[in-house]
Amino acid sequence: MVSLVNSDRVEELKAFNETKLGVKGLVDAGILNIPGIFIRPPDELSQELNCSTSQLQVPVIDFQGIGNLDQRKQIVAQVQHASEHWGFFQVLNHGIPVSVTEGMINGIRWFHEQDSEAKKQLYSHDFKRKVRFNSNYDLFQSRTAYWRDTLALTVMPSDPLCADELPDSCRSTSMEYLKHVMQLGDTLIELLSEALGLKADHLKAMECTKGYKTVCGHYYPACPQPELTTGISKHTDSTFITILLQDQIGTTLQIIVSNNKFKSVVHRALVNRADARISVPCFFHGSVVESTEYGPLMDLVSEENPPIYKSFQGTVRSTKTNMASLVNFDREKELKAFDETKLGVKGLVDAGILNIPGIFIRPPDELSEELKCSKNHLQIPVIDLQSIEDSDQRKQIVAQVQHASEQWGFFQVLNHGIPSSVIDGMIDGIRLFHEQDLEAKKQLYTHDFKKKVRFNSNYDLFQSRTAYWRDTLALSTLPSDPLRADELPESCRSTSMEYIKHVMELGDTVIELLSEALGLKADHLKAMECTKGHNTVCGHYYPTCPQPELTTGISKHSDSTFITILLQDQIGGLQILHGNEWVDVRPIAGGLVVNIGDFLQIVSNDKFKSVVHRAVVNRAESRISVPCFFHGSMVESTEYGPIKDLVSEENPPIYKSFQVTDYMKKFFSTRLDGQALRNLFKI
Repeated sequence: MVSLVNSDRVEELKAFNETKLGVKGLVDAGILNIPGIFIRPPDELSQELNCSTSQLQVPVIDFQGIGNLDQRKQIVAQVQHASEHWGFFQVLNHGIPVSVTEGMINGIRWFHEQDSEAKKQLYSHDFKRKVRFNSNYDLFQSRTAYWRDTLALTVMPSDPLCADELPDSCRSTSMEYLKHVMQLGDTLIELLSEALGLKADHLKAMECTKGYKTVCGHYYPACPQPELTTGISKHTDSTFITILLQDQIGTTLQIIVSNNKFKSVVHRALVNRADARISVPCFFHGSVVESTEYGPLMDLVSEENPPIYKSFQGTVRSTKTNMASLVNFDREKELKAFDETKLGVKGLVDAGILNIPGIFIRPPDELSEELKCSKNHLQIPVIDLQSIEDSDQRKQIVAQVQHASEQWGFFQVLNHGIPSSVIDGMIDGIRLFHEQDLEAKKQLYTHDFKKKVRFNSNYDLFQSRTAYWRDTLALSTLPSDPLRADELPESCRSTSMEYIKHVMELGDTVIELLSEALGLKADHLKAMECTKGHNTVCGHYYPTCPQPELTTGISKHSDSTFITILLQDQIGGLQILHGNEWVDVRPIAGGLVVNIGDFLQIVSNDKFKSVVHRAVVNRAESRISVPCFFHGSMVESTEYGPIKDLVSEENPPIYKSFQVTDYMKKFFSTRLDGQALRNLFKI
């Protein structure tokens, strides 16, 4: 993936977009290798190897005889079963003449395969335009570009689409198909109402099919490397229903107001080497009038079946899914402008913003996923290191460390040997640094990892899907180049030097306990230089946020370390993913949080777990956290892999050996998205 990692992604995206020729323009140019912007991330490509396909078929429902009462009951029953168990079904004898469906497919093909200059006139990412041609509506927001070009037609009750607004190549066919597919939408929504046990006109009265609709004429050109890209990545639709016309007529169903009775199913589109493909989805979004709210239907909830979802406005859903405001803004320009201020997120807060900039808003799939992920009131293990020198007491502590490392991957430690004055001093020092005069911080602003002391906001600002609501003072220490006091900012110089000294000693203590918890000698991991190599201490500052539900302090990820020791203030915001539930790591006065990193999971051969975690922000109070990352040796001759004493014929090695330098290069070139980078090193 070297070409992808080294390419200037933003420049490639801009260059591709400015051609206005779409993906077909690349194919017409005779490319043999797809550009880096289209290559799926390593974690997706790796995941593909572990995901099987089946020969199952989605349900097929024949609408013949739908006007007959008994026949209709059978059709409703089939629709109910398909909607509950599949979320997708195909319909036959739906009332749209074959001449109309074939005409639409041919019209869309003619549009995309016509002279490129004619298409260029319609090229736009402006969602306010009713007729627009582009390649990838979310080109500058998505992780990778999709191998697809689109003609999009938007229909609003207040502003219907006129024939003279459509391109000549598909004008008459599109108008005819639109008329029929809208009628089919009404028929389907009636059947779905009945399948929910409601009156036939219930969903129709909610304007599920009468509001905002989009018909997209997608064109997927032949692709020289289809295994490296997709026509559209896996997703669910933010619609009531979607009706899809493709080379074979089909219907896809997604319902979001049935209180989970009907299922909105993840789907995607693949591409191939041989043939271009056409698909024409019609998205029924419902009303986007601000006064209209959608939520679980009252007739479908009860004490035994309480509502699962909150109500929402169609405009909010549209904002979170279409992200029109984000598409219309120049992401690269905003990122550069923010970075060039050198003021960080705190600079925005000090300026009195009421709405967070678009670069900080999480992608639609993350915002949607948040609704499905629950929280609980569990607590991560708390381990008291008092009397650690006592042999019997130490055995108990080691047993607790083993349990926490195997089951949780996180634990808090008390009586760890770092004086409370040092802990309080470090938190106060980091706060003083971030809240001091802006000009003093600007002098240290950089994204250069070679600098031992650096201040920035978002180390991966130009690579991440969205910016994080966080500023950071990073301090790097290497055995060959230790950190000197005179290199640190005055505001936290003495407190940082004192804390770093103590936390390094605690790192040695923790790594000894972890060695024993693995059944090894106490000095085994220490001898591997798990704590004596490259270490980084970060002073994170999470300012108050006017819209915390739209962003994060750091997105879900696991650490590329052996261990991480975290000092945090009493505000709270760290969460770990335990099962499928987010667990708050509640601050304990004087306590420090320890978590297992990817490297330790690898060398322990999966005995210890590196767990996904994140940081959330809040409206009321700024927060300080100070993680110390123990990365291990970055000497090129040093390799880490499953420890020989922990593998056998019954427990063979799961991972390949790796060099920390190689691992970190992949880490800094890969977006944080909750997918563990260590999986790339599995055998």
